[in-house]
Amino acid sequence: ELVLDARANAKRLREELRRKKDAVALVVLDTLSDALKPTQAQELLSMRPKVYEAARKRIRRLAEKLFGSPKETRHA
Repeated sequence: ELVLDARANAKRLREELRRKKDAVALVVLDTLSDALKPTQAQELLSMRPKVYEAARKRIRRLAEKLFGSPKETRHA
């Protein structure tokens, strides 16, 4: 059940990033889903660290907006 919820949340997050036309965050999310280390992802995407980190922050903020903060969901 948790795996299904996680997949549904990831799908919703991707849909929202597409709606916002945030292509950079979408490719960063893909690298996160593939469990790449930040340095590996940056090298693979030819992306500067600041650009990568900014995309991760946008992903994190959007996820918190859509699903609540990790602290809130642990206690729910």
